[in-house]
Amino acid sequence: MVDFKSFIEAENKKEKQKKVNFDPEERISLFRDRVNELYALIDDDWLKAYIENDEIKTFYRDIQITEELLGSYPVREKIIEIGRHVFILRPIGTILIGTPGRVDLLYQSRKVMFVLVGENVKSPRAQITIKINGEIEGRGREKDPGRLVWKYTQRDGVMTYHDLSADSFQKLLMNLTNGKD
Repeated sequence: MVDFKSFIEAENKKEKQKKVNFDPEERISLFRDRVNELYALIDDDWLKAYIENDEIKTFYRDIQITEELLGSYPVREKIIEIGRHVFILRPIGTILIGTPGRVDLLYQSRKVMFVLVGENVKSPRAQITIKINGEIEGRGREKDPGRLVWKYTQRDGVMTYHDLSADSFQKLLMNLTNGKD
């Protein structure tokens, strides 16, 4: 049986080690890179022909994000204009439960969340593992989550993650203008 003083010392040692291994600048840089990868997919693949034909306009503007462990830092948000419709892709942050990155697609008062999750992950439930005395008791990582990819989720009852592709992205834009989020 461990006494209370030993418990406190062990917990403080673990916390110090976490702080030594945590580099805020690296975390911010990785988040910016992943957001830029998402923007490149949109511009260079999913909407490229429409942008080249001036049917869709896109541009960026700098915003500030403030996260408790990272402080304030600048990041770009993306604006997409289709006719009179204006969509904003707004980065939310990287210190989040269940994902190392989130970007919201905003249109008027509606939004769709894009999250970085493992390519094999279908819902937040698949990421939760409960351990009791070192033994796994709850559902969770039944298989390898896979490499991180952007997926989207909509709050339609049980939250599930959907693959993000040119087709799904274009459908999301159309659905948002028709009052669906």
